[in-house]
Amino acid sequence: MDVGAGHAAVKNVADDGDPQPFETGTIVENRACIEQRLRGMFVLAITSMDYSAWRKKTSPSAAKIEETARHLVGVPYMWGGTSPKALDCSGFTKTVFLLNGLQLNRDARHQAHQGAELDPGKNFANLRKGDLLFFGRKGTAHAPEQVTHVAIYLNDRKYIHAASMVKFNSLDPASPLFDEKRLKSFVRARRILAKL
Repeated sequence: MDVGAGHAAVKNVADDGDPQPFETGTIVENRACIEQRLRGMFVLAITSMDYSAWRKKTSPSAAKIEETARHLVGVPYMWGGTSPKALDCSGFTKTVFLLNGLQLNRDARHQAHQGAELDPGKNFANLRKGDLLFFGRKGTAHAPEQVTHVAIYLNDRKYIHAASMVKFNSLDPASPLFDEKRLKSFVRARRILAKL
């Protein structure tokens, strides 16, 4: 089967274990190569832990939320993405909080109803690290609120989110990370972590 020259970089494992390039333009079935790839895709049962037991051992904190989020900086955006290979905005927040033992709903509009609502205060002074920021369109007498984006607040009006990729931005007009679109479309904030 012809797969084109773009697939020439795929490696095959020879009998001596050294990776060898596949012949350009063909797919070669190689059991050792397939097995090697599969071993890298799964967690061995002896290294895994029951989810309930693991969750009891976690102690989520704002610092751990930030640390987890920072590990994902640069991951590309993909609508519907929920893995470290590609994330959308709510997939990013869901993944970060899940890796810290907290379950969020899948979509930003549903996450906007979790935790405690809070008044962000002037210049977002009431926000704390780990709070969720929601963006979209505020509700009016003629149209309901529409949440279209979510981010994790860090400090000093700086936040981290998935938009084109996981990256930092700011609600501070004096910051080089300032995103005017997000400031204009800020809808609300929620606190998921009860204790920070």
